[in-house]
Amino acid sequence: MAEDLILNEEDYEPAIVDLDGEQFEIIEMIEFEGINYAALTPYTESDDLEDEEVEFIILEVCDEGDSEQCTLKTVDDEELYSKIGDKFIEVLTEDFEDEEE
Repeated sequence: MAEDLILNEEDYEPAIVDLDGEQFEIIEMIEFEGINYAALTPYTESDDLEDEEVEFIILEVCDEGDSEQCTLKTVDDEELYSKIGDKFIEVLTEDFEDEEE
């Protein structure tokens, strides 16, 4: 089962994307109303996260048909962006609480 798989930190490879010369790490992906979205945060090699809120951006994931590549595009609708952001916060909070247990 996937739940039985435990990765140690040495096995973890972050999903890094380059956006206009800046590197971002994909921290989570969700499907919302039939569309896939990714939450990204500026990439850093440091594991030392201070006790402050982690900010992230949300981009729509658009696959390119049969290609293995995908395109990320901005979410221009502010109300939709807020709803997706709330869903990401819910998912990330659940993930964090599961890790603490």
